Amino acid sequence: MNVVQAQHLLLGSIFAATTVYLAFLTLRPARRTLSLKVAAPSSLLLAAIFIALASVDFDSRRAEVAGWMLRELPFTLILAYVCLAQAGALPHRFGAVALEEVARRPRLEALLRTAPLVLVASWLLPGAAGLVWPVPVLRDFSPAPPGLVLLEWALVLPTIFYCALVAWLFLRAARSEAAAPRLRTKNLFAFAAVLAWLLMSLNAMARAAVRVWVPDGLREAIVGIQLAAQSMLLAVSMIAVALALTAVHIPALGDKALRAAYSLWLHSQGRFEARRWALVKSGRIKGLFRLSHYVTEAAERLGLQEEETLKALTTVQLAAILTDKNAKTSGIDPETAKDLHELQRKVQHEGSLAAQIQAQIGRGLSVQELEGSDSDPLHESLGAALALTGHDADEFLCAETAGDRPLWHYLAGLAVADAGLSREHRFPDVPLPDELPEERAAYRRALKAYEDAKRAILLTVEEG
Repeated sequence: MNVVQAQHLLLGSIFAATTVYLAFLTLRPARRTLSLKVAAPSSLLLAAIFIALASVDFDSRRAEVAGWMLRELPFTLILAYVCLAQAGALPHRFGAVALEEVARRPRLEALLRTAPLVLVASWLLPGAAGLVWPVPVLRDFSPAPPGLVLLEWALVLPTIFYCALVAWLFLRAARSEAAAPRLRTKNLFAFAAVLAWLLMSLNAMARAAVRVWVPDGLREAIVGIQLAAQSMLLAVSMIAVALALTAVHIPALGDKALRAAYSLWLHSQGRFEARRWALVKSGRIKGLFRLSHYVTEAAERLGLQEEETLKALTTVQLAAILTDKNAKTSGIDPETAKDLHELQRKVQHEGSLAAQIQAQIGRGLSVQELEGSDSDPLHESLGAALALTGHDADEFLCAETAGDRPLWHYLAGLAVADAGLSREHRFPDVPLPDELPEERAAYRRALKAYEDAKRAILLTVEEG
């Protein structure tokens, strides 16, 4: 067995050890995520490929290129899967939603969706060229013609680009303060795994250049160091992958209907939030920036907590979007909003499901952290926006227990009414009952704060 075969055997052993650990994880239903179901067989396949390459002594360069293509294909497909998962482009039943950073950037989502096409093309075209003009692609210590650089770099450059993009997204997700600690930890391990993968790709590019342009003697020494670095980076990457998959939990529900409802809830909420952020950032909703400015200033005067201010702002944004004709072309309309709100209500009011989510999930979602309770910010804001715009009168505005309304409800209602978005016969035009003096005081506080904030902002604009 030569040195290159020994290197393949070492890498195959790393994948084999990873496969054993991932197989152990699959025994626990609470950890049997889609990513684990993809990672375990992929690791087993890579172990088999590397061990097979270690036992084969290629007698032709075309056979060597075919072995090289076989070795690189699983890496290509795995990276394409990760890109699609980050973009939230996997089937609904898997419950995958886009990362928060991706949800807010439609162009970034489109870029991630192109990954399968670009990566498969970057694998197929150099492989086809190598079969026509074969080079010693697997003989790491032997000199090689310049065609090796063209083949390796054509394969590796797109991989480096998407690895850098994926690693940056995982790092952003790991630093998100809105996510649960376990989710942040999982994303940090995922970042480490992809970063190691990125460094391995850079190492492969450098090794091809060394084989082409570095003279004998020095070439063997450099390649030996590069192969050792490749082994260490692969070990680091596999350890990080194993830890990332260990940190993930999904609800271990016995009822398939509840599991399907939960997955659909995650996907629907993620897609709705992605479209909402795209509309808000695009500036297409007339007057939304001005209203948000008023609400933020009024919330500071009322001393609202950050979460309450966010609920009020989200309510105003949703109300503006639901009444804007342009928003319908982006997939957000009253019917879509009502469907999502009803799905949220069904899932969150299911006692057994909510209890299991609270007990077993230690992670957040891609857009906001959900804890399976009625205090979900989007659920409350969506219900308020539907009621303010006259699309759902049962939950928020026409409730008999008006005393349940917090200050942020009143503030959002005032802003929506000020913009002419609420139905005329509903809050805040109708005075509150006399038997609720405390609520009338709260309403007046919100009204005064909103009027003062608006007056101050307009005065500042005029002076400016």
